[in-house]
Amino acid sequence: MEIKRDHIFINQGDTIYTDILIKYKNGQVFVPGKDDSLEFIIYKDGKEYIRIPIDESLKVICQTDNLSVGVYNWMVHIDVNGIKETPLKGILQVKGD
Repeated sequence: MEIKRDHIFINQGDTIYTDILIKYKNGQVFVPGKDDSLEFIIYKDGKEYIRIPIDESLKVICQTDNLSVGVYNWMVHIDVNGIKETPLKGILQVKGD
């Protein structure tokens, strides 16, 4: 796995391991509360392929076995007190053997 800015490059069947860090403009780091929702989502052409919750450790461990070779989009989706945001997003490229 290789991450360059907002691009993630993986081989088919790899597992994505990464930490998420979201900072407010004032420099404070976002940590989800018990009623907040934080998710890592992989999608393509409006179809969602993977959605996994992210807990307060802010670690993403995402199996990608069901993804074919190709280019997908990823995003981190936050729901805090009913306010929905997508502060992080990018491209996921799945390469074949």
